[in-house]
Amino acid sequence: MAVLWLGACAGGQVQRRDELVAWQAKYPDAAQELCLFARDYPIAAVRVRQWLRDHPIEARELIEWGADHPGFTRLPPFLYTRRSWGGYRPWRDPAVYALLDWASSEREAARALASSPRAIEWAIDSRGC
Repeated sequence: MAVLWLGACAGGQVQRRDELVAWQAKYPDAAQELCLFARDYPIAAVRVRQWLRDHPIEARELIEWGADHPGFTRLPPFLYTRRSWGGYRPWRDPAVYALLDWASSEREAARALASSPRAIEWAIDSRGC
């Protein structure tokens, strides 16, 4: 899977690339699912990547919450309580539900990916499917 590089320096890019490649090797099925999501739903993937880029702390919390709540029926409360999402309403976005479903079914992979800042954003890229 190709990776969207957003780092500021080349050294950081190499480290991030190595981390993501290692994650993909350890969790190939989970990586493929994210890649296929990005390929099959490119507009939704762009929208989610933008939200993840703009809100990395909340993104990590969202992925961890999904991994900790398999079979969830309600979204995490923090999605509703934050007032400044810049007009974006993650609780109304089917792509956010798809990401939570993924985290719920790929719990170990989701936790591992959430531990690296911005990694989930880079993993949702269809250029390597």
